[in-house]
Amino acid sequence: MGSFKGGRLGRNVKRSGFAQGRPWGHVGARSAVFAGLGAVTLTLCLVMFSTSTFATTASRTYEWGSPVAGGGPGMSPQLVRMSGEAGIHAGNQSDLAIMPNGTVEGWGDTVVSRASMKPVRIASLTHVVQVAAGDHSFVAVEAPSGIQPGRCPTDTSVWVWGSNIENDLGLDSSTGTFKVPVELTSLDDLGVVQVAAASWHMFALTCTGRVYVWGSNASEDLGMGSGGDQPVPVENPYLTSLTGGTSDGVELDSGSFAADILVKGHAYGWGNNGQLECGCGKTDATVGYPTAVTQTVPFTSISSGGDFDYNGHSLALDSRGRVWCWGDNASGQCGLGSTHNVGTPTRVPGLPRVTEAGAGGEQSLFLDASGNVWTSGNNQYGQGGDGTDANELRVVEVLSGITMISAGANHSLAAT
Repeated sequence: MGSFKGGRLGRNVKRSGFAQGRPWGHVGARSAVFAGLGAVTLTLCLVMFSTSTFATTASRTYEWGSPVAGGGPGMSPQLVRMSGEAGIHAGNQSDLAIMPNGTVEGWGDTVVSRASMKPVRIASLTHVVQVAAGDHSFVAVEAPSGIQPGRCPTDTSVWVWGSNIENDLGLDSSTGTFKVPVELTSLDDLGVVQVAAASWHMFALTCTGRVYVWGSNASEDLGMGSGGDQPVPVENPYLTSLTGGTSDGVELDSGSFAADILVKGHAYGWGNNGQLECGCGKTDATVGYPTAVTQTVPFTSISSGGDFDYNGHSLALDSRGRVWCWGDNASGQCGLGSTHNVGTPTRVPGLPRVTEAGAGGEQSLFLDASGNVWTSGNNQYGQGGDGTDANELRVVEVLSGITMISAGANHSLAAT
């Protein structure tokens, strides 16, 4: 959600100028924000910085597909904001941007105000380095001193807002909606460096490799077996045991009802497995604990997508810039020319060297080393950006000159 990258999160990527539902996903760029719902994809936007100035900022952000609010774009990319954002994140019915000063702005149904295509400031947030969106639920990490590789930050805090349908905000509250961010104080001083959001649950990773989970566990989404929901953050010992006591080389991501963790090149999946989202060779309806993905090469990054119909897929990059896909492929999101689900990581053909890949609801976004954006999968609302509403069973190039991308539920974002 990111990226629920309809409840799927997405991630965002980076690199401008455009060459020409139900899912939600996430596109990932380490200097950007999250994406994802519609389908729920967890998107993860993590910005490393040591001062108040980000190293990379964008000048324009475009959106296409199903609009997150009235007056939004259709099948062709349209400018939605222009003010030097440091990261972008596409969600379900909302989008977020991290600004160079560490504040956060959003448009669409961000819950803080009436849905609008006009970006609004999310109150109280400063020094933000990462955001993620679930099903109208949001999470942000503040780090006043920044997050630097190999160091444990001592001043991080986690803030949540939005819908609280299944206690997915971790506040153990019966309140349905929080329009202003609330600090999740149980995670203070733990050195949280990553967060992820999905349909109705969230994850947090600390610099010491401890993984906390909270929210709904209906599809064993929390990776703790068939135990109940968790109204407040609790440590998941199975995930923590995989990290080796550090966040270095670790990446967490979640789709709507399935999730992945990448540890030093090795991926593990759990949660809903109705479309073989685990990528581990299992055919069980759900996978309760993190289980090794069947891979033939180490991965360098991972992105999970999905939608509220319990469909989900994952994308992973390797060191040679090749993309691997597994899980739901009913709309051609794996770009294989077919619509059969994919049980283990399979290489996506037809792509040049890719630097970022983002799984949306039922679509996929790819950013190559030359700044070109490619897409495959569901195109019902024009989220593919190729000017049509026909699903793309193979990858199609749609944009050029881009620095960041993020896949949402039924829409996509890109920034110059």
